[in-house]
Amino acid sequence: MKLIRQRPNECWMTSVCMLTGYNIERLRTQLQERFGKPWDGSGVGGLWSDWRRSWAMNTKIRRFIVGITGAPESVFEFGWLNKMIPMPRGRVPKWTLPAGRGMIRIIYVPKRVAHVVAFEDGLVYDGELSCPLGIDAYQKLRRGWRIDKTLVVEPQRKLQVAPSQCS
Repeated sequence: MKLIRQRPNECWMTSVCMLTGYNIERLRTQLQERFGKPWDGSGVGGLWSDWRRSWAMNTKIRRFIVGITGAPESVFEFGWLNKMIPMPRGRVPKWTLPAGRGMIRIIYVPKRVAHVVAFEDGLVYDGELSCPLGIDAYQKLRRGWRIDKTLVVEPQRKLQVAPSQCS
């Protein structure tokens, strides 16, 4: 899997691109062509604002991304709005990853925030970071967060992490 850097509030679609090998720049362009505005996750007025405000628009955007990238249908539910995710209580358990590749959704309960990342063979690929991390190091970095949902997908093509990504 190749690590792809995300822009603000692009975690789900960036993770989908990492899983499928789809070009994120191409996806951004196709989203703008299809919906008439850029993603612009940093402010008001872009497609991201529509994604957050409207369940119907959120669903249309997720369907479009799953369709155009060739992602498995199972990734569709990982793009839910934060307000739709139930927030657990209690002690944060130790994180584990299943074998293979897929996506995990992590949540930070105090701020009711969710984040989606990809994983493969024990490494977590977070579009906010410059290098993949092992699960223990990633949990230490995301202290106080918890894994909400894990999805394993069938292997497609294996992409190798270039050594220069971690320098």
